[in-house]
Amino acid sequence: MTDATPKIRRVRSLFLSDVHLGSRHSQAKFLTACLARLRPENLYLVGDLIDGWLLKKRWHWPQAYHDLLALFVSWAEDGTSVYVTPGNHDEFLRDLNRLGVLASAEHIKFQNEFVHSLADGRRFLVTHGDLYDRIEQHRKWLSQLGTVGFELLLMVDGIFGRLRRAHGPKRLLFAGKVKRWVKRKTVNLTEYREKLFARSGDLECGGVICGHVHAPALTQYDQMTYCNTGDWIEGCTALVETDAGRLQLWQFHDPDDIRILGESEEVCTASTTPTVLAGDESRTVVVGSSASRSKVERSI
Repeated sequence: MTDATPKIRRVRSLFLSDVHLGSRHSQAKFLTACLARLRPENLYLVGDLIDGWLLKKRWHWPQAYHDLLALFVSWAEDGTSVYVTPGNHDEFLRDLNRLGVLASAEHIKFQNEFVHSLADGRRFLVTHGDLYDRIEQHRKWLSQLGTVGFELLLMVDGIFGRLRRAHGPKRLLFAGKVKRWVKRKTVNLTEYREKLFARSGDLECGGVICGHVHAPALTQYDQMTYCNTGDWIEGCTALVETDAGRLQLWQFHDPDDIRILGESEEVCTASTTPTVLAGDESRTVVVGSSASRSKVERSI
């Protein structure tokens, strides 16, 4: 008799961001189904896990959200180290006084930034990214207005998608195209990366792992590696570290259908522990140098 139990894939580290629990368009149920097949030693929730902005306007908390958080808690209870870097949409998590017992939980740590050491010894700054976004720091009202507009666009996108599927399989990602156009106009991605790289250099890191802009990437810029985990509204992507210390950018089409969109080099040295610190169509994912980039995609 064949054992129908799904095979568990073990990875050293898993980085997720921009799940936006509170948005009716969050892919929380799909994410839970995908993660049920994984067991990470380290889990990094890289900001905007919860969309406090939308929850303030309209409470939306279905069972799928409970199931996802319960999965994270079960991992922590089984020994997974969980690191939470709040973002602009869940910035209330930056106030440790509001976290209660979570603030002192053994396997869950909350900080604006962490330094993660890969199994091969390379060090990466891990942070959501909003603290390095000029718009978020000086014109937050514009970002909040954009969130409401994006929700409306996603609703329109859903209508167009149903109409499109009635005449063919391809969905019109109207909302995503508009969002990426707005991001290009409001967020200077070059300036954003440079600020993150400067902070990474200060901490003697060789790169950064962030979220925030909903544009998955794994790209080498001279001596710095830029990793963006993407989102779980449309892209359904995550960054994964293998046991050997290789970074891979995964896109989930189905719990059993995972595509590797990008992959880093690996260097064999000793393993260390994560460090807690105080205190454009950009959907094209590239890996390689900024001067010469090649797209990588394969299934695993």
